[in-house]
Amino acid sequence: MNGFKQTWQRLPRAGRWLGVFLLFLALYFLVVEPGVDVYLKYAALGDVHRATLAKYAEAKDEVRRADDVVKLGVAHFGTVEFPGDYNQRTRELNTAIDGILATNGVEGYTGTTRTVAMGQGLLTKRLPEDSRVERLTRTIDFTGHPAAVAGVLADLEQTPVVSTISSVQLRQVEGRDGESGRLLNAIITIETWVTAKKGTSR
Repeated sequence: MNGFKQTWQRLPRAGRWLGVFLLFLALYFLVVEPGVDVYLKYAALGDVHRATLAKYAEAKDEVRRADDVVKLGVAHFGTVEFPGDYNQRTRELNTAIDGILATNGVEGYTGTTRTVAMGQGLLTKRLPEDSRVERLTRTIDFTGHPAAVAGVLADLEQTPVVSTISSVQLRQVEGRDGESGRLLNAIITIETWVTAKKGTSR
């Protein structure tokens, strides 16, 4: 240390100033400039987070309203299951329909089934690239008392395997006894969503 001090003292004034200048440059490029870069980086990141939080704060009322709408929809119409395997979903749908009709006192019905492709949308983007979504529709035709028909519709809406009720046709018919206890003929088209591999056909 004494040797460095003596060497420093023997330097001419210009040499000392040059040494101080070189030391300043070293400190600037090795300490100050990297520190400034880090500060600017985190400052910019902080601005981004602050802007994001501000956007969420502004949108909280809209998000709350959307959440209320979703909760109301689930309360009224029940949850909807994600598209499933064709064969399994067909069995589940038929079982659900048979159970609902029996629960509401409906005896006997006729039904037809068909499958059509679903267009591109948010749902199809959630599937693997080699899969597609199809709409499996089941149309049931039965006759029952108005309360029974209303019960069937309400139960179908609450059934997760039922994606939507796309059509309801009601027609008043006379009871067998011809008295005031009139019946309704109901034709209801129920839809569920199934998955299939692209390139396959049914």
